[in-house]
Amino acid sequence: MQCTEIGTFKSSYKRISYGVPQVSVISPLLFLIYINDITHASSFHTTLFADDISFHMSNDHWRRANKLSLNNKTNYMLLNFQKYNLTSFKVIINNYNISSKIA
Repeated sequence: MQCTEIGTFKSSYKRISYGVPQVSVISPLLFLIYINDITHASSFHTTLFADDISFHMSNDHWRRANKLSLNNKTNYMLLNFQKYNLTSFKVIINNYNISSKIA
């Protein structure tokens, strides 16, 4: 069960069916176990960090299958895009337009 508390406001408790708890000693290990198969989900290169993932190219299948959501810090970056006509290139996941970062 989990709730959110901000100042004097406290939400009702909700049941959590999956995920990794944050701010605990074992969280990084649990996160790595949870994402362990992500490198096999795509033919593109992925880099795993202690608490982050870098997709050099991927598809949406693994994220949906493992019920991973994206937050507002999610961005994509195109490398060597000058040789392609990508002025209208967009990344949209679950009807959310992901912002780009210029390399």
